[in-house]
Amino acid sequence: MKRKRNAYRTVLALFLAVLLVLQTLPLNPAAAYAQGAPEGSGITTIGEGSESGVPGLEVTEFEVTTPGAIGVQPMALPMLMAAVPADKTAVFMAANLSFPLEVKQGDPLVRIEPNGTIQGRQQFTLKSEGLKVPVNGDDPNPTTANPESYIQKGDWIELKSEDHFKEVVLPTATKPLNAVTETGTKRLGTVYFTPGSIKVVFDGDDSFFNGVGKGVTFSFEISADADVTGMSYGDTKPISIFGTAYQLKNSDVTPAYSITLSSPGQVNWDQYSYRGIQAAQFVEGAITWQSTVSAFDQFDNTIKLSLDGKTFFTNPTKYNTKFGANSGNVQGVYVEGSFKVNNTAVTPTIGEDGSLSYTFPEGTGEDPKVEYKTWIPKAGYYYEHRDLPSNGNLGRSYRVMFGRVELKEGSTKLVEAGQEISFAPDWIQASASYDHPNQEITWTINVNQKYNKKGLKDFTITNALPTGLEFESATWQTWEDGTASGVEPITPDLNGVYSFGNINGRVQLVIKTKVKTGSSFRIDPRANWDLNTPDGIQNNDVKSGIRPAAVTDEAEVTIGAHAFTKSGSVLQADFNLGSVTWTVNLTPQYALPDAVVYDVLIHGGDLNVLDNAVDATGEVSTSTIAKIKANVNASQLWKKYHVGSLKGVTNASGLSLKAIPLTVDGEVVADLIKVTGYNTDKPTSFSFRALETNPAFLFKQDINADKARWNRALLFDGEVVKQAQNSTNLHIRMLNKDMLYASKPLKADGTPENVTPNNIGSYISNDSNEAWTISAYDRITKTVTFRLGINMPGYNTDELAKNGGNRVVSDIRLVDTLPEDWEFVPFEDGQTYKLYRGYSDNGSGTGYGVINTAQTLIEPGTNAHVVEFSHSGNVGTFSFSKLESPYVILVKARPSNAALEQYLDEYTTNGTIKQMLYNKTDLHMTWGGEEKVVTEQRKVIVPIQALGKSVTKPAPGVLEWTVNYTPPFNMEKGVYLQDTLGAGMNLRKDESRLVLTIPSMAVYHAKLTPSGALEREGAALNLSAPNCEVQV
Repeated sequence: MKRKRNAYRTVLALFLAVLLVLQTLPLNPAAAYAQGAPEGSGITTIGEGSESGVPGLEVTEFEVTTPGAIGVQPMALPMLMAAVPADKTAVFMAANLSFPLEVKQGDPLVRIEPNGTIQGRQQFTLKSEGLKVPVNGDDPNPTTANPESYIQKGDWIELKSEDHFKEVVLPTATKPLNAVTETGTKRLGTVYFTPGSIKVVFDGDDSFFNGVGKGVTFSFEISADADVTGMSYGDTKPISIFGTAYQLKNSDVTPAYSITLSSPGQVNWDQYSYRGIQAAQFVEGAITWQSTVSAFDQFDNTIKLSLDGKTFFTNPTKYNTKFGANSGNVQGVYVEGSFKVNNTAVTPTIGEDGSLSYTFPEGTGEDPKVEYKTWIPKAGYYYEHRDLPSNGNLGRSYRVMFGRVELKEGSTKLVEAGQEISFAPDWIQASASYDHPNQEITWTINVNQKYNKKGLKDFTITNALPTGLEFESATWQTWEDGTASGVEPITPDLNGVYSFGNINGRVQLVIKTKVKTGSSFRIDPRANWDLNTPDGIQNNDVKSGIRPAAVTDEAEVTIGAHAFTKSGSVLQADFNLGSVTWTVNLTPQYALPDAVVYDVLIHGGDLNVLDNAVDATGEVSTSTIAKIKANVNASQLWKKYHVGSLKGVTNASGLSLKAIPLTVDGEVVADLIKVTGYNTDKPTSFSFRALETNPAFLFKQDINADKARWNRALLFDGEVVKQAQNSTNLHIRMLNKDMLYASKPLKADGTPENVTPNNIGSYISNDSNEAWTISAYDRITKTVTFRLGINMPGYNTDELAKNGGNRVVSDIRLVDTLPEDWEFVPFEDGQTYKLYRGYSDNGSGTGYGVINTAQTLIEPGTNAHVVEFSHSGNVGTFSFSKLESPYVILVKARPSNAALEQYLDEYTTNGTIKQMLYNKTDLHMTWGGEEKVVTEQRKVIVPIQALGKSVTKPAPGVLEWTVNYTPPFNMEKGVYLQDTLGAGMNLRKDESRLVLTIPSMAVYHAKLTPSGALEREGAALNLSAPNCEVQV
């Protein structure tokens, strides 16, 4: 429902652009404005005239309402000030005779009521809310308030322990003291906590102290301790905290307990609880566990209590089970005789389930340290892993023994702790090498080289040779304490078992075999031994299967398994040419003197041209070309070799590199790269550049469309053909249509965006944000500066033409079509457009070829200035003689006077406040005789709003009205602005006359800015003067 309007109106005759500041008072406090604008407030402009350049009018009003929380009023009241900062503790306490206080203690915190009991050795919190701060604004007449009776800026208060909280000990801390106001959080002062006092210095925002602020309050909350000096355990005495009575009790000692678990030398891989076994412990085959047990007062852990009669408990057989959120997978077995308390061997009670219990005897002492060991059983000790993480971080993906310990009283568990220890056994490593000339494979097997564990009894390695290999010889060697033995021959038994007797270190077995038949071979050698451990708990006796259950590794040899790969890259030169540089890598298993690498580049889009293609030199036969075609696909299409780019990269001195044209009826249809000379087994590579030839790819807008450029190389090794295929991304975009900012748009929170108006490097590139789009329109000049970017790849048309065909570019035109009834206008220096050399590349820094950065201005008349501009009506054409780089063009345009008249007519007739228009740009280029066109458009918004009104609430009791009036007409006599006040408001009067001075009312000159906002100019006008240019 609309409020009934008050009869009061403010009427200003309009002869110039002004800004009015107006305060109104509530007639009825119940009708005061609280959160939004009153529905019944309104403003009207009356009059008419002809079009003019009059900038506009901004009207701002303030409505005073009932007081609320402290806020900032735009115009402070004059008042008396204290000479120097002073101690106002007495003033503060007089305003807070009933000191609000809340005490909480416990976990979770529980409120302690007055006369309740505070536990003396347990920390508690003090919280006080709504503490009143008497300020000048609380006085009935703030302008004449006595500064001695109110807190002024710079004054302080100090609440001393001796007077207010004698048995409370505060920490030492300094904190800002903030208050929440209608306009956000503002600083009220600084609070200094010390064990002996709370001191507040009121050095905050002026608005709290200058007569505007009133009803100011603050709160604090802090942790505290009690002073129980002189009190015996169990004693209670009355205390007072800020006038509230409590009972302080020095509680009887109540025991609490803690227990820890760790392993000496454990490896801490990361910030989590992942812990790795100490290397020496793994070699030993047993994990050492250490635990510290403590008893202490629950409120003061410095008061140590006896553990006599309490029981330490652990069950290693459950170390493979779940503990909390985590689980282990390896059981533990107690190592007899390893249990110690404070480094003294003691005997625990061992249960039938393998658990350990030890009751602390009288006189055990404080914080006893317990140590014991657990064997790693064979199932975990020989759980073989391979390819371990290079950083050693095993996490929880390997073997985990999850130790856990408890402290008990009888059958009651008092406290517990757990710790995981991870490890990844890797006892055996196998490898192989192939000797091609002699057709021999040498197998190398290393066992125990990582651990050098001693005492390996009846050590064997079992290795059955695969079919197709013939045993030639075997030798072995061992290392003990780092000293190598001699190399000795060894012969396996009929089952492939090599026996070594007792071993005290690393063993290496080397087996030589002859290839008889086949090309792919694998061995899975297995190692076995016994250890001198109880009941064979760590005998490596699994003699079937493979890892991880058995200590095995594998090695494979595939004859002819040459590493053949390909990679692509787009260098800046490639980006400018529309090409990719390809690198072909070959690491032969052995020398390949007869091998050939081919890579065919077909100029067009038809693979079948190879059916009739020939090498005019005769070096490559038609049957070879047919074999090449049979092993390639569309990855080879629309490509052309860039003459002179074929070169060796790595170990390429012996390579023969050729680029051979393939022709059909004398016309070159493809290029064939042919490389030979792989006379060593060293890694070898070569590279070349392939030009893209498809205009549909070279001239497009979507950088992601077909961005993956593929290519395949072929290795001919006798009758075997291997493929190496890969791709890389080449991003192409030819046209951008942007606009410069004419003003800074505002974010949703009202702060300006981080942009630079009228700067070629700060621009609007999409239509997604209406505030940005509107900010492109300059409300003063009524213009938009368009930013056109073309040729982001940086094509040089002269260079493209050197390769002929589809890469010959001509008839380059950029056609810019403005909205209807718009016109091109010159820049301030008279130029109709500005041309810049741009930059872009294929990387993420330019949005993968989307961003075109303007680098240097190209002056007219220079050789680099390759553009001519002409326009007719709303269509402008930029004609390019050639392209040499990316370009950025700035061109300025505006709606014609006729268009502006139409916009204004639609505004006054239909209330249309925004004209939504579009500017379209087409880039024309002819590629190899075929014209191609790409198009971009940008939304343009022209705001047409002559009158607008808004309201904010900068402080309680104050409304700030802002009226933006941008007159499209001459300000002739008889034109005036009329503002109708909402219900419950009135203008401030002095007796029977309106008050026309600050803060009741003020009028300022104003100027229009590009955003349409008005800015004050100069001081307020003297509205009381009989000849004032603005009459109220």
